[in-house]
Amino acid sequence: MVAKCSYTTTVWTMIASNGNFQFPPLQDVHRLYPWWELMLGAGNAQADHVQLLVYTAWNLWKERCRRVFDNKGMSPANLVAIIQQDIALYKQAHTQENIDRL
Repeated sequence: MVAKCSYTTTVWTMIASNGNFQFPPLQDVHRLYPWWELMLGAGNAQADHVQLLVYTAWNLWKERCRRVFDNKGMSPANLVAIIQQDIALYKQAHTQENIDRL
């Protein structure tokens, strides 16, 4: 599903170029777990990199559900924008200033 979906490939490519990351090629994916391990860099990934991976995977899953169950969908560019907004809001909410207010 992941490797053969042009939508998913486009989103991962856009995320990689916007985040200045390099992801293993999706075309070589036969099993998800080894690919995911490669993306995480054998445990050496920075927190921002992991966050980007998780938000992207989660939003791709939500987009799949939107398409299957709601017969709605959005462009890859719109999904990437949502992923970036989610991450920005998360970072804003977790700044030291906001944490100190608690």
